[in-house]
Amino acid sequence: MANVLLGWELGMGLWHARLLRQLGRGLRELGHTVTYAVANPVDTWSVLGKESATVLQAPIALPRSRAAGDDFGAHTFADILFEAGFYAPEVLSSLVGVWDGLISVTKPDLVICDHAPSLLVACHGRTPVVQVGLGFTQPPSSLNPIPSFVPPHDGSPQEIVALKSLQTVLSQRGHEPLSTLASLYETSARFVTTFAEFDPFSGLRKGPYIGPLDELPNPLSGPQIDGYFAYLSADIPAAVQFLRHLATSDCHGEVFLRGAHPNLVKELRSMGLSILDEPASMETVLEKYALVIHHGGVGTSQKAAAAGRPQLLLPWHLEQAYNSAVLVECGLGECIYGAQSADETIQRLMSSESITNRARSFAALIAARRNTHALETVLTRCQSLL
Repeated sequence: MANVLLGWELGMGLWHARLLRQLGRGLRELGHTVTYAVANPVDTWSVLGKESATVLQAPIALPRSRAAGDDFGAHTFADILFEAGFYAPEVLSSLVGVWDGLISVTKPDLVICDHAPSLLVACHGRTPVVQVGLGFTQPPSSLNPIPSFVPPHDGSPQEIVALKSLQTVLSQRGHEPLSTLASLYETSARFVTTFAEFDPFSGLRKGPYIGPLDELPNPLSGPQIDGYFAYLSADIPAAVQFLRHLATSDCHGEVFLRGAHPNLVKELRSMGLSILDEPASMETVLEKYALVIHHGGVGTSQKAAAAGRPQLLLPWHLEQAYNSAVLVECGLGECIYGAQSADETIQRLMSSESITNRARSFAALIAARRNTHALETVLTRCQSLL
């Protein structure tokens, strides 16, 4: 039938890989050949490794702040693009060149992008593109400038630099330069596969939200155990510090620490923590435990919210911070930035009747507006483009 390349370049966690897997399976059932090019094929091998498809490494640029030894905090999506290689034409051109090689090998008739900005450049004027994923990573193409996620909501000076890099690379490739950075995101189709609440551009976006493609848990009654499940990343020092403190508390539960070295796992187990060797089924842990502890990634946020479980959040980057702020504003949990009050906060979240009631009410709202045809809608659009 046809060849489809599913690309993911930026972002953390397994949610991105699971999203692309959903689409890849659907496309394969329709008879198409699927190839994945992902940001971290090793850590996501547990998700994609058993699929009947080739899994390749997507190109990744060293962030500008790390390359220059600077401190850098993103406030707009333009800042994220700047950090991800749009800070210099030669860096962006290199990223696009690697994508060109992957495209030459896979010969896609259609490309599906999840937070893959340099892949959008490689496909510009060349291959039809369907975008999926967070609203956070799909700014409306009419924006100029792209507003800040935090007050004051002005644009970023980095947007001018990023736009000039984009214009230079497009010119080198024989294309007319785009007049705005956001216009790069004008593609054949775009689908925000999250709740509208988690889209910072919701007030500026036109069209309906398709919502999550995967099956969400139904609202749950009381948990089997009055404890916690923690899904954290070993790459984040604050998360490891948090767990070491948690081991000294009276709270009990289970932890999956993504990317943890065996020596760290051994240390934490010796302190009394129950550390899982593999990712747990979220449906299982949501039924079992009263509280979910995580960084604020949208996948875990949505599943815990759909189940009606309170959440304790340790955000690390801008998207996680935004999702965490949404959850706190909806009364579904609390953020924590230091380990010292962890046990106190956990006990409060598990015992608070008001937080539990708000979490259950929000879960009922999600269940009432669930789109059971989301995956079918995306696949139908892909078919029409093919």
